[in-house]
Amino acid sequence: MGQNWAIYNIDRREFYSGSSAKLGEWFFDNQYALMQALRVKAPMSFSRHIKERLNTGRRATQTSKFLKLPNEILSMVLIELKHDKALLYFAATCKALHSLSEPVFFHFYEQFYPSWHDCRVVCLGDSMDQDDTLPPGVLTESELEWVASERDALGSCYGVFRQYYEDYSERRRPFRESCLRGLGWSYSAYYLSPAYQADYAMLSMLCEEVPRRLSSEENYEVLCNISKREYIRDRNLTVPEKVTLAHALITMICWSPYADYALNYELEATENMNQGRWVGDKFRIVPEEAFVDSELNNGDWTDVTAEVDTVLQDLCKQEPWHFK
Repeated sequence: MGQNWAIYNIDRREFYSGSSAKLGEWFFDNQYALMQALRVKAPMSFSRHIKERLNTGRRATQTSKFLKLPNEILSMVLIELKHDKALLYFAATCKALHSLSEPVFFHFYEQFYPSWHDCRVVCLGDSMDQDDTLPPGVLTESELEWVASERDALGSCYGVFRQYYEDYSERRRPFRESCLRGLGWSYSAYYLSPAYQADYAMLSMLCEEVPRRLSSEENYEVLCNISKREYIRDRNLTVPEKVTLAHALITMICWSPYADYALNYELEATENMNQGRWVGDKFRIVPEEAFVDSELNNGDWTDVTAEVDTVLQDLCKQEPWHFK
């Protein structure tokens, strides 16, 4: 049957739900969320769907005395909105207030989707039994004691993490249900009157929306291993564009006693991917320009792009159907 693999953030006790199956079943998926979690020093923006809704049609002339106040006064009101629901309803009132709320929204979303940069990350296979442990130094003494205390019931590190770690992508689900049901609305706008359907659509999008940490369209990015002071430049990867720094990271953080990936490969370097030498290290993705200015000039950094590119080339060569 093969083993399942899942990506875990040890420091935040979270797991990435884009994984949690055989590695070959999800490795070539769009690992956008993982890229987002690791990016730093990048601006944020709403998705195309939100922008289209805000930019199409006309802005209605508002007759409310409140909306005739200067933006400076409205911003002062906005800052005083301490409750998440209040901010959501304020932003959904009209396009003008949504635009005014956008900067505050980004801070609000960061609370639900905090960055994974500079956290210990590992991709574990579920074939680890009670005698299998992570490499020395990955877990602290207190974490080792905690895992040991739970192993009798849950069987392995994988089982303990799976039981107690939070799904990174599920953080906002309770909030969405609370907001929409708080208005007496179900999950569907089917039974709502036309007057409420537009409000429902906007609230629903805002509840589910995840603002993007945008990478620069003109600049490349660098995946930095903060623990080992090694890096990968995406500009030097020779694989299809669909394969990103997130895929490069996964090839370096897998850990299991068995080389069972449900992936086709030919090279010995790929076969040994289950003993990744970046397991449990800390990472961040930064714009290349920022990396060169702040880190590379300090020396002691090693470029391992060619090493990782060899493994990625092997995987892409053996499974070309992902790029048709």
